[in-house]
Amino acid sequence: MSFWRDSDDWVVAYDPKRQPYCLLLGGKNWSFELDHFEMKSLVNLLATLNTQWQASLTEIMDEETLSCVVGGEYVEIERFGTAQAFGLRLRLLGGRKAEGIWENGGAVWQVLDQLLLHLASQVTMEMPKP
Repeated sequence: MSFWRDSDDWVVAYDPKRQPYCLLLGGKNWSFELDHFEMKSLVNLLATLNTQWQASLTEIMDEETLSCVVGGEYVEIERFGTAQAFGLRLRLLGGRKAEGIWENGGAVWQVLDQLLLHLASQVTMEMPKP
C-alpha cells in the first residue's frame, strides 16, 4: 500500500512495489529516491535520532541551538535548531551520494512519523495468522 504526503516545501512518498527505489524524499529544490536498504536504515535511524534529540534538549537552555547526527552504512540524518524550530539534513552515503535539507523540519518530522506508522501497519497486515 502506498503513502504520499506533500506540500510546497517537501514530499514524502513510499511505494513498496517500486524497484529498486521505493521511497521518494524531497524539499523545495531537491529530491532523491531511496532503495529498500536505505529506507530501512532511515527508519531505524529516525527512532535513534528522536531519542538523542529529546535527551539533549534537557541539557540546554531554551534559546540555545542543538545539532544531533545519527548515521549508518547507507544514510545519515541530522536534526538541528531549537526545540521549537528545527531543520533536518539527510545524506545518502552509499554508492549514490546525495544531500537534502528541510529548513523547516517540523512538518516533515510529523510526516516521517506518519510514514513509520504506515510501515508498521504494513508489517502487521503481512504477518501470517496462527
